[in-house]
Amino acid sequence: MPSLNHLSPYCLNCYAPLPPVPGASFPCAACGHLNVKADRRIFWTQERRLREFEQLAKVLIGVFLAGISLVLLQGGANHRGFGMGQGWAVGFPLLFGAVLWETASKITRHKPYFRARIVWTVVPLLFGPPIAFVGTVLALQPSQSDVSSPTLVLGAIFGFALTGLGLGSHRLARRIEAWKLARIRAGLQRG
Repeated sequence: MPSLNHLSPYCLNCYAPLPPVPGASFPCAACGHLNVKADRRIFWTQERRLREFEQLAKVLIGVFLAGISLVLLQGGANHRGFGMGQGWAVGFPLLFGAVLWETASKITRHKPYFRARIVWTVVPLLFGPPIAFVGTVLALQPSQSDVSSPTLVLGAIFGFALTGLGLGSHRLARRIEAWKLARIRAGLQRG
């Protein structure tokens, strides 16, 4: 699939073609948006609607992570035996939050160092099938496990859902990249 970086210069707001003047920053003839050369290295678009969507996504991620952290930390405070092993209750939401934040940043930015397609495909496919397998096998033989059967069934369902996320996210990421390219090419053809 072609990269967004290999397209001819275009306006970051309306995707109209721009003259290939190296090192220049100038307004778009079609919409008047000032296209700064440094912005082309960072953003694939500066369309207002997409910038607002990215900001909303990041606010929702922050609220979600704050809630998850409070639930995990509060749950650990109510149970005996958590003690110092409670670090995962802080570490997991932070790691998950960083991945969600970087994914949301790709709404308007290039982010070449963060491959959302790989992260959202490989990680779920790495952990999902083993969790589903172990949960299913142990749920079918409850006498050999110290964990209750409903908990094992929920674990198996989580493993299958994680596997589905891995399979579906790869296709979704490819479609999003194709949508970005189609949007830019349509703007280049209009101009």
